[in-house]
Amino acid sequence: MFSRGTHTSPAFEDVTAILDAAHAHGIQVKVVIYPYHAHLLEIFRITNCWDMFEDWKRELTLRVATHSRDQVTLWDFSGYHHYARETVPPVGDKQAVVPDYWEAGHFKKELGHQILARLSGTGEADFGVALTPENINAHLLAIRKDGVKYRLERSAEISQLEGLVQ
Repeated sequence: MFSRGTHTSPAFEDVTAILDAAHAHGIQVKVVIYPYHAHLLEIFRITNCWDMFEDWKRELTLRVATHSRDQVTLWDFSGYHHYARETVPPVGDKQAVVPDYWEAGHFKKELGHQILARLSGTGEADFGVALTPENINAHLLAIRKDGVKYRLERSAEISQLEGLVQ
């Protein structure tokens, strides 16, 4: 995420260089934060990485904001939306077919199509948020609140995840 004691890293510097090069060549860029499954979000929380995840989003938002909003936008598709809450089949179930995720860190092309639809202006209005310095903190708070609701609704799953992580 960040080099120790800083708010940067070689990866962030690479993102900045890419955005600067796109700007110099008049290329429009849409940066996307991955739609992780809720289980992976919960693993971030359980392993005390949630604050780093939010700090990473804040820094990315600031870096994107140094460019014109007409040229660069940052979209956050992470969160506890209905796709991310897809039910995970029980261990050993080889028959269940889940529509949107291969596993917690990789989504299927159908969900990719939903992302592309949203980016083109034809997708679900409640899937994905264009982040700005003005809305980032409210957006992060909304995700935290959705996480609390998710944990209440899926307490058995959360207990299993906590057991796996420990």
